[in-house]
This record gives sequence, structure tokens and C-alpha cells, in this order.
Amino acid sequence: MATVRKAQRERMRDYVVSRLEDSGITIDNVSSADCLEFRAGNFPKISLFLHSSSDGAEDFRHRMNNLLNNGQFVANIFYKDGKTFFVPLAQDKAEAFYKTTMVRHTLGEVKSAISLRKKEEYVLGLQGLKELAYYQPETTSEGGRLKEGLVTFGFKPSIASYTHKDPELGAYPFIIAHDGEALSTRMISGNKRVIDGNISFKYSRPEGSRILILDQNSAPVVNPQTVSEELVQEFLRQNGTTLADYGGNVENVLPYIDPQ
Repeated sequence: MATVRKAQRERMRDYVVSRLEDSGITIDNVSSADCLEFRAGNFPKISLFLHSSSDGAEDFRHRMNNLLNNGQFVANIFYKDGKTFFVPLAQDKAEAFYKTTMVRHTLGEVKSAISLRKKEEYVLGLQGLKELAYYQPETTSEGGRLKEGLVTFGFKPSIASYTHKDPELGAYPFIIAHDGEALSTRMISGNKRVIDGNISFKYSRPEGSRILILDQNSAPVVNPQTVSEELVQEFLRQNGTTLADYGGNVENVLPYIDPQ
């Protein structure tokens, strides 16, 4: 399992606290190193877990259940570094995933698949809206820079087929589940949202729920025309895909690109 360094963990907490305070939310208590407590909107008390380690899934499950059983509202933000959380499939697993899925996905969809850590899987399983919130640290790579910020991603399940299982591929339990639905492998549905407005929270189920999802009061509208063709082509090059993998439509690529 993976855990980020102390300095990175503290930076995540400081950034989230700053964003909350800028949104007019006052932190009432830091109940632990990974949990903030505050009031926001119509919610009298929210416990916000800041996940910077994929370890301790069972302990987190018990803590969250205790809060929910006591009538507490709970929300979660995960550290997005591709190692701790938001982990892409390794190449061999991606190939197995591509060959054994019941629905034939495009290579672009396969490349958008992630293998959920236990904490991500648990939270997603309790929510009606299949959406998770992440803290994105500032990252510089060969392809450019990702700005520090908060983002949410929607996920859709991938359906595995028993009949197309190739025994030569070995056992991949993250693909095959008892009901045929891959629980720990999810594909990004494409509705990435950058939370750059005032932070708010929404119910994870239409009928209401004690589990909340990060939201914002208002979000700027991104004009697709501001995304240059060069940026799209660079994104495709970095991911080893073509526009055909996204249905031949540039607009299908835009949700994966931060034009800033």
C-alpha cells in the first residue's frame, strides 16, 4: 500500500483548510490528523476525511460507520498521485481487462480505468452518485504541469465476462466479481470537474444521505475553443491514444484536460 510523505500530507490539509476558509467555512475542530470537523450550509456538522494513505481501510470503515450511526455527515477527499489513490491499471492488467470485459471498450476507455483502493471502493459503494473528490498536488512532468487543486471524477462500472476469460492471463480478481460487475475496477466516466469556486457539499443520493460529496456554489464555464488543437494532440500523444479512441470527437477528450 502507499502513503504520502508527511510534508505532502500537511500540504494537503493546509490547502483544503485554506479553500474551506476562503469559502466562508470555519473549521471547528481537527479531530485527528486526517479529519476536519465544521459546519457548512444546511449541514450542522461535517466530518471531512483527508485520505493520504491507502493503509488502514478497516479502521477507516469502523470510524466512518460510527459517525454515520451517530447521525453525523461525512465527506471524503483522496490524495491523487496515481500511487496512493487514483491508481491506473498496470499494463498487464490493462491488457487482461481489455480482453475479458463483456463490453468491448475503446483503448481510450481502458486507459481511463483505475483500480480502486479499498477506501475508494468502500466510499463509492455507499454512495448513490458514483463520484469521488481528490486533492491534486502540483505536478510537473514531461507533458506539462498539473495545478494544485480539488477535482471530482465520476466513475462507471466495467462488466467482466466469465466466458471470455483466458486462463493464460492468470487470475485477476479485480476484474471478476461474483455478480459479474467489476467492483474495484472503474472507468472514468468523463465528467471531471475542477472545484475552483466556493466549496459546498451535496448529498450523495437524491433522496438525501449522511454521506456528502464535494461540490461548489458556482463554477466557471470553460469554452472548448480555449483548448488548442496542439494541447489535445499532446494529451493524445502522452496517453498513447488517438482521437478515434474517443469516438472521433474532440469534445469527448476535453473532460480529461485542464485548459489552465
